[in-house]
Amino acid sequence: MKNKSKKRQSKHISNLILFVLMNLFIVIPAMAQDTIQLRIGSNTELSFDGTSNVHDWDCEVTEITGQGAFAQALINGSNSPENPVKNVQLSIPVKSIESGRNKMDDIMYDALKAEEHPKIEYELISSKVIQKTEDAFTLQTRGNLTIAGVTKQIAMQVKGEQLDDQTLQFTGSKNLMMTDFSVDPPKALFGAIKSGNEVNVQFTAVFSK
Repeated sequence: MKNKSKKRQSKHISNLILFVLMNLFIVIPAMAQDTIQLRIGSNTELSFDGTSNVHDWDCEVTEITGQGAFAQALINGSNSPENPVKNVQLSIPVKSIESGRNKMDDIMYDALKAEEHPKIEYELISSKVIQKTEDAFTLQTRGNLTIAGVTKQIAMQVKGEQLDDQTLQFTGSKNLMMTDFSVDPPKALFGAIKSGNEVNVQFTAVFSK
C-alpha cells in the first residue's frame, strides 16, 4: 500500500512539474511578442542651453547610444498598459557635447569631470500614459540621470509619436541645476564670465529597428 501511495504521489508531482513547464513555454513567447526592442537612431537630436553674465550659450550632442523596450500596444495603437515603455538606457560621451568654441568646450569638460566620468547616462524607471490620440501620446516618466558621477531621479513629461510601425519619436525638455549634480557652473577669464546654474535640456529622440 505504501509503495502504491508513493507512486501516486510521485506521478502527481511529475504531472505538476510538467504542467508548470508547459505554461512557461506558452507564457514566455507571449511576453516576448508583447514587447518590441528598438535602438536610438542617428537622427536623434539633443541640446543644452543656458545663460551667463555676458551672453546666452548653447551646446549640441554629436553622439548618443542607447536602446529601449516598448510595449507592442504602444506601436499598434491599442490600449497601452500603465508602463508602456519597459526600459530605456541612454549613454552620452561628455566630449561629444560641443558648443562650436573649443575653449568653452574645454572649460565645460573640466566642469563635468570628463576625465573621471566620461559619460552621461540615463535609465528609465517608469512611465505612464497620461494622454493618447490615434498616433500620439504623452507620458509621465521617472528615471535616473547620472552626470559627473552623481545620480539623481528626475520626473519628466515626454510627448511620443508613432512615425511608422517600427519607429517611435519622443520629444521633451527639462530644466536642470548643475549644482544638483555637484557640478560648479563654469567660469572663464579668471571668473569675469560666469555661467548660470540652470541648464535647459531639449531632445527629439527617435527609436527604430
